[in-house]
Amino acid sequence: MQYITENQAIRLAADYIEDPAQKYIVYNIRRRNYLLHDYYKYFFRFSRRESVWNTPLFNIEDIASDLTNEETVAKEIFATVNKTVDDTLSLKHKKEFSLDDCEVLLNYYFNGKTYIAFYDYYLGRVVLIKERDKSNDFGELIGSRYQLIGNLHTIINKSIELSDGLLESFMSELVNDFTPIREIDGFEELNTTLHAYIVKEIEKIDSWVKEEKAKA
Repeated sequence: MQYITENQAIRLAADYIEDPAQKYIVYNIRRRNYLLHDYYKYFFRFSRRESVWNTPLFNIEDIASDLTNEETVAKEIFATVNKTVDDTLSLKHKKEFSLDDCEVLLNYYFNGKTYIAFYDYYLGRVVLIKERDKSNDFGELIGSRYQLIGNLHTIINKSIELSDGLLESFMSELVNDFTPIREIDGFEELNTTLHAYIVKEIEKIDSWVKEEKAKA
């Protein structure tokens, strides 16, 4: 995430006033820019999953005092976005990786065909991408904002210890049924075990980043 410029804030304000349905601000890594989205894209495409490309920020209506005045809206977008960037860089928005987060991760692993896990150091989230998603834009952030956790195929099949036959039984039900994964026998053990593994990997990454920052 980078600071927003006054011109970018003015553009967002003008776009919002022209179409008030586009009221949710998102930062897009690929474009290195702030974009507006409507309710559907903001909540269903970006907020309900951890998107590596888009960081959802806020609703303009929650931060602007006069929604009809373009100059006022622009000034408040500028101030709020840049404070959010400051807070992100100082780790004020960093969260713990929870069991619920791990369930979301597994849903996208099994249903979304994404499998390479990265840790977002500044937000404390874990995101999944495909190998082909490693564009130059994202690649430049690996080692700074994003740290590799690993390939979930390998982690689930080789790095964690599950009860004998659990994975085979789980996968057979997953393939042959439309039952939500949390209701499949063995899900709780898979989720809990994977969560514990990822938490340990996050702790290693956090320690390494702190050591590197101390050296700088």
